Amino acid sequence: MKWIFALVLVLIMAGSAGAMAQHQDMTQQRMDEEGKVVDVDTETKASPENPAGEIEVESEVDVGVNGDSSKPGEVEVDVDVSTETPAGETQTEVSIEKKGMERPVVSHRERISERLKERIQKYIEVKNVTPTEKHRLIKVKEQLKIKIQNTRQECIDAANKYIEAKQKYLELRKKPNAPVQARIMLNAGSEYIERWFDRIELAVINADNMDEDTKIAILDRIDEYRTEIEGKKEELNETSDIAKMRGVAKELNDYWGEVRVFIKSVVYQLAAAKLELLIDKAEDVEVRLQLKIEEMKASALDTAKLEELLSEYKNNVDLAKENVEKAEELLLNATTIDQVREGHKLIVDASHYLKEAFKDVRLMVKEYRKGTFFVRCLQNHHQNLYSNILILQITNPYNSPKR
Repeated sequence: MKWIFALVLVLIMAGSAGAMAQHQDMTQQRMDEEGKVVDVDTETKASPENPAGEIEVESEVDVGVNGDSSKPGEVEVDVDVSTETPAGETQTEVSIEKKGMERPVVSHRERISERLKERIQKYIEVKNVTPTEKHRLIKVKEQLKIKIQNTRQECIDAANKYIEAKQKYLELRKKPNAPVQARIMLNAGSEYIERWFDRIELAVINADNMDEDTKIAILDRIDEYRTEIEGKKEELNETSDIAKMRGVAKELNDYWGEVRVFIKSVVYQLAAAKLELLIDKAEDVEVRLQLKIEEMKASALDTAKLEELLSEYKNNVDLAKENVEKAEELLLNATTIDQVREGHKLIVDASHYLKEAFKDVRLMVKEYRKGTFFVRCLQNHHQNLYSNILILQITNPYNSPKR
């Protein structure tokens, strides 16, 4: 009879769980229909421009951007429905706004900057979300990973396309159709720059450990670069004179040098932000180690070696923090490749100091376990003998000399 009763109880619990799951699904569906929870879409949109040279960046860049998809000539309809009429009738106010019939004066930055800032704000609020929203954010991150892979491949394809167009131009530059091929080459170069901007934007937006003010400053600067490159591209496409094209190409070549410095500086800023996160964790470890040493002192244990190692650990963490702060300040305003290289060296040094600090931690653990270890005796039936947890120091049998 007992097993029959248990089986009935299990069936009742399973039915309750199914009903709860169905209720959650219906609630989720209603929220989706009402628009209370919105999926974050990550689409990037860029117009090709041109560089004259290749880029070498020693760090991978990930991140996603959502752009404004409005196009010239597009019509936007806003419908406002109000039911507050005396006769109970529904009044509908429809406003139609025609967008971009004339060439818009607004820059690429102005078109997408606000949306980028909104996206960043959503990422700031990730920690204070409901389980449903958290599930949706997990899906968003999965979409971002796919977007990162696609953006990286697009950048590689753009680089290959530029190299191919350049080689073809070099073969045909003395032929009558040289201007056409020159334009193709320069447009391919522009596309390569744009794809790098996409990668940097994606990395910055997805960098949870970077300061939000720094993020917005970087994104705004990228938008300014896009606008300037678009202007140079228009100038290029409006002429068929090979001499003018050479002039534009030279300007783009010089401009690419500036953009290249900026891209490298952002990549290293992302690396510095990750190191800063590790340093915060290292400082927490330092506090815990200090507390453990104080406990050992209270138990009359020898802590001289541990204190020496802790001092070395603290010194290495402080040096790492100092180098990261210097690197961030230098890279934020870097205008030359030498400044970027100096910032990169500071980051490498900071990484080295952190590695040394964690070596100190391993040595401290070995020292802690070397000659002593703690045996915790919990309360059991012999309450008259043990009224609390006892910490006993005993000789480690594995370190005892052989007889």
